[in-house]
Amino acid sequence: MSRCRRRRRHRTRQRREQPHLRKLRHLLCRWRPAGWDPWVVLLAAGSASLDQLFGADGIQMTYAGAQLAPGYMEGDYYEMTPDAGKQYLVLSIDVTNTGADGVGLDVLSVSPKFTVVLNQSVKSTAETTLLDTDFSTYQGTIPAGGSTRLVLVFQVPDDVASADSVELYVQMDQMIQIIL
Repeated sequence: MSRCRRRRRHRTRQRREQPHLRKLRHLLCRWRPAGWDPWVVLLAAGSASLDQLFGADGIQMTYAGAQLAPGYMEGDYYEMTPDAGKQYLVLSIDVTNTGADGVGLDVLSVSPKFTVVLNQSVKSTAETTLLDTDFSTYQGTIPAGGSTRLVLVFQVPDDVASADSVELYVQMDQMIQIIL
């Protein structure tokens, strides 16, 4: 019997867990990559905001929503088409510089790997793109008082009709952190 199934039988332990850790434990037991021990990862997991993980002094990051789309186009020069039977889930993040000077933002340097769980059942990993606005590979300067919208693009099955519930996870330095 697997370690995850044994743990599920102990309902009293589950009730004492914090709700976000219970969700993470469930996800890790269900979609566990080869070689990972979900209990070790669970103990290292915690929650954080976008500002805490990637922000710099004077930078404010705000989740701006999710949108399902049959394709994605940046400007009129770069178009992305999903695989057959898939569509894109595009998460938007507004990055604002509230300071008096330009601030450099280098998300790429921490090599984040983003995963989304949509409607508590559909899991997908972020696409690696050449977009100038790709949050996971962004390197640039946000001018004083300026703002820019960055995106994370995921492929999800085309039978998904809405993005009612979106949970975003990031893996950095061998540690999973939940972005609420």
